[in-house]
This record gives sequence, C-alpha cells and structure tokens, in this order.
Amino acid sequence: MKLNIQGATRRASAAFAICLSMVLASSLSAEEPKPLTTIKVTVQTQHAERSPLTVALSGDGKLLASASGEQSVLLWDATTGKQKAKLEGHTKAAACVAFSTDGALLASGSDDGTVKLWDTATGKEKATLKGENLSEVNSVALSGDGKLAAAGTSGVVTVWDTATGKVTATLKGNSISQGPTNLVIGVTFSPDTKLLAHANYKTITVALWDLVTGKHQAQLDGHATSVNCVAFSGDGKLLASGGYDQTVLLWDVAMGKQKAKLEGHTGAINCVAFSGDGKLLASGGIDKTVRLWDVDMAKQKAKFDHPQTVHTVALSSDGKLLASGTEDGTIKLWEVAGVK
Repeated sequence: MKLNIQGATRRASAAFAICLSMVLASSLSAEEPKPLTTIKVTVQTQHAERSPLTVALSGDGKLLASASGEQSVLLWDATTGKQKAKLEGHTKAAACVAFSTDGALLASGSDDGTVKLWDTATGKEKATLKGENLSEVNSVALSGDGKLAAAGTSGVVTVWDTATGKVTATLKGNSISQGPTNLVIGVTFSPDTKLLAHANYKTITVALWDLVTGKHQAQLDGHATSVNCVAFSGDGKLLASGGYDQTVLLWDVAMGKQKAKLEGHTGAINCVAFSGDGKLLASGGIDKTVRLWDVDMAKQKAKFDHPQTVHTVALSSDGKLLASGTEDGTIKLWEVAGVK
C-alpha cells in the first residue's frame, strides 16, 4: 500500500491553521471587549488628591450620573448615552455623586460645602444639606433606601437624615486626621445602614463606624500604603478597599479581618464597586485598566483597557452593566453579563 504523505501533511497543516485562527480569534475577542456607549464630559480639575470625575449608576442600570468639577451635575440615559438632564444649583465645583438603590434619589457633593438631593424623575432639587463648618465635599454616599446621606470633607464625615435635613452624626477622630490635606476621599454605607466605612487621604487603614452608637467600631489594617476607595457588598458581609499599593483587599466585616487580596493592577487603585449580588467587583486605577473580579474565587475575570488613568467605576445591581470614567472626561459603558 502506497501512502500519500504529502497530501496528509497538507491536510494536517490546513487543519492546524484553522484551529489556530479560531483560537486567536477567540483570544482577541476575550481580551478586547468593546464599550456599548462612550460619553464625553468636560473635566475641571480642582484637587490633585481626589478624582476629577465621578460616575454613579442607578440600580437598574438605566441612569448614569456624572460630576466632573463643573457646577452642574449631568444625568444620562445609560442605554443610549444621551443626556437627560443638567442639574444646576451648586455654586462651586460638583465633585461626587451617589444614587439610592432604586435610582429615585441622587446626591451630589460640591466645593460649596453642601450636599444636594435631586429627584431623578423630574430633575429638580429636593433639598440642600448643610453642616457646621462643612468644607469642600470630596465624597458622598446615600444609604440604599435613601434615608441617610453622608459626606466626607477635610477631617470629618457628616451624616444626615434626608427627610428632615438634620445632621444625625459627625464622625471625627481615630483615622480621620484633621487638616487640609487629610481629605475623606471615600465613604460608603452598609446595606442595613448600621455601619459606615471611609478611606482617608494619606491613611493606610479603613475605618468602620457604628451609626447606631456613633462610635468608632474597627480599624482595618492591611494596605501597605494609602487607601483610596471603599465599597460594601450588597449583603454587607464584605468590604472592598483599594489603595496605592496596587491591591484590592476584601474584608470580612463581621470579623474585621482580611479575607482575600486581589492582585493584578500595576499601579495605584482609584476606585472599586460591587454588583448588587456581591459576586462581581470592579476596580480601576493608574495602570489605565478596569479589572473585573470573581469575588467568590478571588480571581480576575476580565480586563478593560483605557487610554487614560481610570478614576471612577460603577456596576449596575444585576452586574450586567459597567461604567468607567477616565481623567480626560471619557465615560464608557460596558456590557459585562457575558464576560468569562
């Protein structure tokens, strides 16, 4: 029997080429996700210590809010990328935004020393929250039910009852150092509103406060350098923190102990955000990437490359939509439901 070696070799080579092209195509599609929508805003940089751009997503992923150092806050349709409203009322730069879980209420913090509450359905201001000696607001948070608001300023975290506009707590001391350089640059409520966590510029720990007693509950020590951002998971069992040490730490809130360390970023981390079910975590930073993490496995699921430093991220409650913002004012919306 005579073997056709040349023909077999050609067929094998062709089959190998086809398989290789399929593998490469699959690899490229996995490594290069494309944004659904891109939005461009004007950035007015006010402080080197805080993010020049902040975005927030409503729980259902339908609305996006942005603050970029101008006096107005912008409200966007997250599906189309079209501007829905321009919220005007601050007299100085708007620095930060946060939604209630249902998206009906939006809070914005400003260098004018106020937090404003907005009705997202009408685009009208509902209230202006003020505090004693309240300086520039660097970070803002709303409790999930919208009943409490918190603002981080220079050395102080102020908490309000949003219905009455009255201050319910003024948190000072412990890791909140006093002075113009000690900015509270990240603040977040636990889902049951019993706890508040914050990150303070040039401080390597995360502080936990008991809002029922108004007392400092715990100090989470694990980062090697300053902590930039904090976020609670949807069930309140985990807290994520990101810092200059290029790591994201996951904390067991009940135990006050580190549960996992997420490594992969090659520069300082500026922002973190959980999906509503706590299964996904997004982080962004100076390495011009957003990393999407599987929280249960403590492993990276995907990487989203950007041309500029990433300063802000947000995830919809269902974990299907990711928003990211860079220092040049570019906001991108990504579908992450099918990311593997």
